[in-house]
Amino acid sequence: MLPLMWIAKHIIDPTLDLMEQHDPGVRSDSARWLLLGTALKESDRFRTRRQYGGGPARSFWQIERPTYDDVMARYFGKNFGMLQMLRWLCGNGTVNVWASIAGDGQADNDWAACMVARAIYRFRPGALPAPTDAVGMGLHWKKFYNTSAGKGIPEDFTRIYTDFVLPLIRE
Repeated sequence: MLPLMWIAKHIIDPTLDLMEQHDPGVRSDSARWLLLGTALKESDRFRTRRQYGGGPARSFWQIERPTYDDVMARYFGKNFGMLQMLRWLCGNGTVNVWASIAGDGQADNDWAACMVARAIYRFRPGALPAPTDAVGMGLHWKKFYNTSAGKGIPEDFTRIYTDFVLPLIRE
């Protein structure tokens, strides 16, 4: 497994810092830890960037193309500065954003995927759970990220969050 604090400090934190410039309030401790927990759960503890069984999900955050299209229209499409930031992360427009996230013939772009994952949570109603609320994080992940159509169960997320994320928060 990749070093979790490295991922938090070198992928999640810089991504949230960039996003904060165009969407104040997007960066929070809850967002940081929820994104780490989401990547842990979705990628099978950073073992894969491709959905098992040949499914359509890509990146550590297991983003599917229809979800990506929705987020691009509803979040990035309404925030030009944020869209420009996402394009900048993907080679300043020289690289297709989806191809950059999905790694289709190119290097996977973890920063762009993290930005899209944060956007998925961002346009959902309500506040994020407290960083130490593992059960709340699991329920939030299921309701707004994995959704009722997904096969994930909140208890699995909660267990991973409790085992891997909470110890980092307590350090």
